[in-house]
Amino acid sequence: MGKRYTSIHDNDPLRVVLASRLSDRMADFKRGLAAHAEVEIFQADSGEEALQFLADQRIDLIAIDQVVTDMGGLEVAKTVAQFHPFVSSVLVSDASEADFHEQTEGLGVLMRLPEAPDESAALKVLQHMEKAFAAKVC
Repeated sequence: MGKRYTSIHDNDPLRVVLASRLSDRMADFKRGLAAHAEVEIFQADSGEEALQFLADQRIDLIAIDQVVTDMGGLEVAKTVAQFHPFVSSVLVSDASEADFHEQTEGLGVLMRLPEAPDESAALKVLQHMEKAFAAKVC
């Protein structure tokens, strides 16, 4: 079966917010997370709703689409970095690697997700989280 990832918090499941106005856009990514990690997933269609999850819950990861119903994904990432700096974040973007790096520099964004993040993208995120000590293998 391979590695199974958990939160660094007492072997709890990873708690993930998927922020997208199109819930099915992250379906394969969600499936990939569930295949490789003990995970609890929350769905948010707006930046405000996603940020409320971060304020109310212990969240390990937020995966942010380019646009949510009320703001751009980059704006959500900036707010996460400012008010929830210990939450890992990934961002869907069609920008080039260089432009993405420039746009997200200093925001602590782990990586860029493709426009239709799939199961392999989920595994890459989990591997990045392990390297950043934000997830562990059980």
